[in-house]
Formats: sequence, C-alpha cells, structure tokens
Amino acid sequence: MIESLGEEIAIYDNKIKNVLAKIIKKKETIINEYKDLKEIVPKYDKIKRQTFEKILNAKKQELEDILIFKKKQNEALFKLLEYLNS
Repeated sequence: MIESLGEEIAIYDNKIKNVLAKIIKKKETIINEYKDLKEIVPKYDKIKRQTFEKILNAKKQELEDILIFKKKQNEALFKLLEYLNS
C-alpha cells in the first residue's frame, strides 16, 4: 500500500527512468552495430561487401529516420510548450 502521493510519484518516476534507460541502451546498440558493420565491410570480397553495404545502408536509413522523428517530436513539444505558456 502506498502511503503518500510523493511515494506514488517516486514509483512512477523510477518506472519512467527504467523505460528511458532501456530505450537509450537500444539506440546505443543500433549505433554500435552500425559502427562495427562499417568497420568490417572493407575486409570482405566484393559479393559479401555488397551484401554488407545493403545492411549498412538499411541501418543508416533507420538511424536517419529516428533522427527525423526526434526532430519532429521536439518541434511538437516546443509548440505545446508555447501554447501552454500563452
């Protein structure tokens, strides 16, 4: 049983913190996979290199899409803040 509103908020804050940590770890994993793949591409023959380059381009596109989404999300949050402040 939760005794106070402060304790309830602290529990939710910890849950949010854990979710954000998982999201950040997942994004770091994607970035590290991209970097690792980029390093090993030149080491293979032409056929394997083409395959790795396709995978590399797909990962690069995924990262670019995430970045574009984050920019749009930030713009929306700023508009919301402007509205709330007015």
